[in-house]
Amino acid sequence: MTVQPGSSDVIVFQDRASCPECGDLISGASNFCPRCMVPIFPDPKATEEIREIAVPDSIDCYILTPNTRFSIVLAAPEINSRRLFLMTNKDVVPILDTEGDYYRIRTIGGVEGFVLREHGMKVKVGRDEVKEQYAWGFFRVNEFLIGWKSSKLPFKLQDAPIKTGPYFRAPELARIKSDIILPVVGETYGWYEVQLPSYFRGWIPEAYGYRMLSSNSLPDVSRPLSAADIIAGIAGVVGVVTLVGVGAAVSAISDDL
Repeated sequence: MTVQPGSSDVIVFQDRASCPECGDLISGASNFCPRCMVPIFPDPKATEEIREIAVPDSIDCYILTPNTRFSIVLAAPEINSRRLFLMTNKDVVPILDTEGDYYRIRTIGGVEGFVLREHGMKVKVGRDEVKEQYAWGFFRVNEFLIGWKSSKLPFKLQDAPIKTGPYFRAPELARIKSDIILPVVGETYGWYEVQLPSYFRGWIPEAYGYRMLSSNSLPDVSRPLSAADIIAGIAGVVGVVTLVGVGAAVSAISDDL
């Protein structure tokens, strides 16, 4: 599914909004859906653009969806064309072009072929580690979320989703714990693009944490501190990243390009 930059899945009905996950109508003043705990944002302007840093560069890659174990790589973008080999859910391959319902991909060994777009997901992969002087700050997930209108106590997060695009219905790429700090490589309304330790790049809702000016600094002073900021703190960079159905051999791809 393709979404224009800056578009949103939240449908606004005067003073009420529709949750992008469950579809329930929610008060326009609410910060979270009381059913599924999804943060609610107003619709951004249609002219809002996704801003990304130019260095280090990244490439578009293809991985299979979590419920797809393998996909046939074909010699041509036709279902009856010659079969080259099978791609497994541990493979990560760069996308060279798009032809109809197929992606033209290249393996680490240099073999080119075609895979059905519907069998996988298009993801962005950084070529190198994001150095501090190039990052647009660093994002840390709060341990607690407050401001949920129907709750008197802060809601404790187990982890936060990383999406393949800046909208809630995008496929989920990973989940991260609250004590991980990730470099910010892009942003758009209500979302930050971050780079995972495995070089995968994905999008996280702004409401799940805060942007820090550097990896060991206080939260960005352009936004007021909340009780969640204080409770979560800023110390520690060790955490667990769980990738869904993807391999960790991304560095080999960048070496091959």
